[in-house]
Amino acid sequence: MKSAPVSTRSMSLLSARACALVCLAALAVLALAGLMQSGRSLWQDEATLLANLGLPIAQYFDVLPFYDQAAPPFALLTLDAAHTIAQGSITAMRQILLGLNLAIFASLALIAYRKSDRAVLLTIAIVALTPLAVRYTVELKQYGFETLASLLFLVALRWFPNRPGAVILLAALLSFFSYSIMLVVGVCVLDALVFRFRGSLARRWFFLLVAYTLGWLACYLLLFQPATALQTANYPSAYERHALSYYVDNPRLLWRFLVIGRGQA
Repeated sequence: MKSAPVSTRSMSLLSARACALVCLAALAVLALAGLMQSGRSLWQDEATLLANLGLPIAQYFDVLPFYDQAAPPFALLTLDAAHTIAQGSITAMRQILLGLNLAIFASLALIAYRKSDRAVLLTIAIVALTPLAVRYTVELKQYGFETLASLLFLVALRWFPNRPGAVILLAALLSFFSYSIMLVVGVCVLDALVFRFRGSLARRWFFLLVAYTLGWLACYLLLFQPATALQTANYPSAYERHALSYYVDNPRLLWRFLVIGRGQA
């Protein structure tokens, strides 16, 4: 006797549960790895960035006193709050940042599970299991904020395609946590305009993207550029050996790049 067929909805729920378990396991691995990494010492860029903590709030929206290592204002304010809560303990600061990252990942995963969004659940699991995720979630830099900002925007674009105003407003807020989010917003919205959005919805997205881009450029000229001026000026000399033009001018050194690796060349 054949068993009764399982409905498509039941299969979908089972798949969502399976994806949720994978995501939960990945987040557990990230939590354990992050705790193991939280006791590591500072590296140079982290130490330089820490010199900017403890400032008045308004100072984070201006040129920083030690701005060879700068970060977006809301990222610095979050690091400053973690520094205050941790009472200066570097290990505790790393654990606070780890907890913040895990809370955001878990919240997105819970919402994705309730929506039976298997793609988002698996995306979070994949991100959580990358070596860079372990590093960024406990690093006293802005890279963890950039990862979270990109993920939050992509998920918002996926879940709320018919609410462009709210999604672009979120992008504007995230721009104060991540300088690079502007590139993510531009590429993803243009991709959606070409392949997904049509008619009046597409026009709304396009005009809002233009408004967001102009707003970001204004922030860059008035805030981001002055705050990162020294850091940007130092990049050509500090990262000269990571540029292809360096090896074009010095072809005999190319083997070091290929054999040792770009990060240690």
